[in-house]
Amino acid sequence: MRATMLERFKHGSVHLLRWSEKYTKTDMIYLAQGSAWSAIDTILSALISLATALAFANLIPKETYGTYQYVLVVADLFGILVLGGVDTASARSVARGMEGSIFDGLRAKIRWGLLGGAGSVMLGAYYLAHTNPTLGWAFIIIGIFIPFWEAPTLYAGYLQGKKRFDLATACDVIGQLIPALVLIPCLFLTHNLFIILAAYLLSWGGVRALLFWLTIHLLPPNRARDPDMVTYGKHLTVMTAVSTVASSADDVLLWHFLGPAAVAIYIFAQAIPTRAAGVIKTINRLAFPKFAATDSITLKQTLPRKVILLFGISLLGALAYILCAQFIFTLFFPQYLASVHYSQLLALIIAMQPFNLFSSALSAQAKKKALYIYNFAVPAVRLILLFSLIPPFGIWGAVFALVITDVFDSAISATLFYWA
Repeated sequence: MRATMLERFKHGSVHLLRWSEKYTKTDMIYLAQGSAWSAIDTILSALISLATALAFANLIPKETYGTYQYVLVVADLFGILVLGGVDTASARSVARGMEGSIFDGLRAKIRWGLLGGAGSVMLGAYYLAHTNPTLGWAFIIIGIFIPFWEAPTLYAGYLQGKKRFDLATACDVIGQLIPALVLIPCLFLTHNLFIILAAYLLSWGGVRALLFWLTIHLLPPNRARDPDMVTYGKHLTVMTAVSTVASSADDVLLWHFLGPAAVAIYIFAQAIPTRAAGVIKTINRLAFPKFAATDSITLKQTLPRKVILLFGISLLGALAYILCAQFIFTLFFPQYLASVHYSQLLALIIAMQPFNLFSSALSAQAKKKALYIYNFAVPAVRLILLFSLIPPFGIWGAVFALVITDVFDSAISATLFYWA
């Protein structure tokens, strides 16, 4: 009897989803299956992030946390040389059946990552020579890890290309949980920046390497290789390099103009809006393999309607957060109440997130010319705004720059989507 009821429920759910496709113009069965895993991922990731944020907010001084974030931001700049674009390129190649390309990507990322590591070590030596041992040794530690810290993340693109969202969810949760289980006790025991940094790098690097190994053993790749994958990955890396610099510039400028405490306040102001935007961003992960296998004419006919529908939903989410922000910070982050008003304005990032589907479609379709325009124009606008607004307005300048850039991002991605 129970099995019969379950079968009826399943049949009814499938029927309802198929019926809704008349209005959404989307494969709702595929979306529901992927969304279920994304929902699990989102909930568990949010809980892990909350626990980690609570530990950082309540266990170490703002100055230490600000310095920690500054070092990681600069590490991301050196991490550009690890060819992060190869991850996206590999997802595209795997979705097209050329799974063996993942090993070409791994070798290329490690090889180029050695240059990034050397750059970080040289920066550390510079700081040591100028009597700043804290930043000096921090960047030397970072430099040792850079080549091997980012390279194994190819497993995520591999699973995305194979549409194994169940395993992708498991890997994502494990990849966050293990570092959190290492970091949080570490924060209870010490405020020492070097120990905290080493704990972070060892745990993240180790779990990524483990997940890569497990992925290729659970789902052995075929021997088909995409000869253009690494080249396309390099193109994507060049395209996003300016974006990476622009996304780091706000923290760097705030550090130099206002100090580490301001960086900490700004980081917490972004924390919840960024995490909420990430909920919507998971749809990009689900959509990417579909975009790669769909012709551009069909996409132009169907995608805009979906973006508008998602925009309405995300706008309601942004408004809800604006109303709840004061309560959330009072309850969880009382040391960072100065972040509340900044965070409320940054909620607009949540509303604009669905427009990223247009740029995701451009990547999936390998529209190189449009992608170059998009990936240079958006960060250029952000950099101009940051350098113009942070010196006179401080944290408010950084917040205004982010919101204005997001609106511009949405407009240009939609324009290029129609033009390409």
